[in-house]
Amino acid sequence: MAANNLIQIKRTSVSGRAPNTSILHIGELALNMADGILYSSNGVAVFEIGSNNTNVNVSANLTIKSVVANGTIGTYGQMLLSNSSGSFWHSLFSEGPFPPANPVYGDIWYSTTFSKPYMWSTDGGSSFWYDFLPFSG
Repeated sequence: MAANNLIQIKRTSVSGRAPNTSILHIGELALNMADGILYSSNGVAVFEIGSNNTNVNVSANLTIKSVVANGTIGTYGQMLLSNSSGSFWHSLFSEGPFPPANPVYGDIWYSTTFSKPYMWSTDGGSSFWYDFLPFSG
């Protein structure tokens, strides 16, 4: 008779289902096959292992080669912003004779026509380009 060397861990094929500490004991493993997430427990909390994690807590340094938001990698001078529907890349600073289209609060535009910077701001419901260096020395 052949030895049964099969090791099985707790598992589910229901997307979104995750174990808690009453189900997953210290050092046990559980797999959500639908989501591709492997879990374990330290007795106090359940945590995800490996790639495809839904939440990541980094307690030391983090080095990232690139960040993809909505299918694109940001370019020089852009910052990652978030709204209620997702994250997107946005250029914080621009320059030229005309202000950029679709600015968001805090954008900076350097007017090459007037040789000075402006910031996009809001005040009581209205939005405008604010000359934040009004004085010259």
